[in-house]
Amino acid sequence: MAIWTVHEPPARGRGWFDQAERIEFVKDGLSWWALLVPLPWMLVRRLWLVAVLYLAAMVALNVALVLLDLPTAAAVLNLASSVIVGLEAANLRRWTLGRRGFRLVAVLSEPSLEAAEHRFFSTTRPLVPRDPAPDQVQAGAIGQPSALGA
Repeated sequence: MAIWTVHEPPARGRGWFDQAERIEFVKDGLSWWALLVPLPWMLVRRLWLVAVLYLAAMVALNVALVLLDLPTAAAVLNLASSVIVGLEAANLRRWTLGRRGFRLVAVLSEPSLEAAEHRFFSTTRPLVPRDPAPDQVQAGAIGQPSALGA
């Protein structure tokens, strides 16, 4: 069984179906793609800030190690950084989603993405409309007096 975290995006006023389409499921655990090709994985997942920081750190550390005439240490550093990115891939995605305004709404234990989606959408109501702000309530709405009834 895999552990999945479910992240709901901030509302952008396009309706419930748009909101449901934008919900993100993040699988916990090792990401083989992030381990094997970290930078392309970051770019495909739209982790722009993470990719820039990773690239800057790797360039700076590799240049420093080459200038110190430690090419073996540079190779070990590259391998170790790939392992770390592969192990922390889910946390990097969660961090980026949080920066974009997504909020954690559920944690599920399911064997596949399809099973996690099915369980989430069949047992929870993440898309229930929230109470509108007082300035958005129209006269005549349920619970509000209308001009005709007064």
